[in-house]
Amino acid sequence: MTQTRRFELGMSPHGGSSQTTRKIMFDVVIALMPALAAAIWFFGPHALLLVGLSVAAAVGVEFLCLKFMKRPVSFAFDGSAAVTGLLLAYNVPPGVPWWIPVLG
Repeated sequence: MTQTRRFELGMSPHGGSSQTTRKIMFDVVIALMPALAAAIWFFGPHALLLVGLSVAAAVGVEFLCLKFMKRPVSFAFDGSAAVTGLLLAYNVPPGVPWWIPVLG
């Protein structure tokens, strides 16, 4: 007679951690700061303007989307939108018009 094994099913993630999304995103932002300093050094204050506008637009759009979907707005400030804005600004040329990363 064969014995059947029973598996316990659960929702992901299966691994636990004491770190929150906010903490992880803050660490990523800190890790990206040397790249921002280098961008300002090499390309001037226009790079800082692009990063600021990109991050502000990403956080603002996430805020508006959460309001539209009637979800808790506190979720918008976990840092994931800020990381998205930073990475978007780092991937455009330094001389790009300001509205390109905002639209992105």
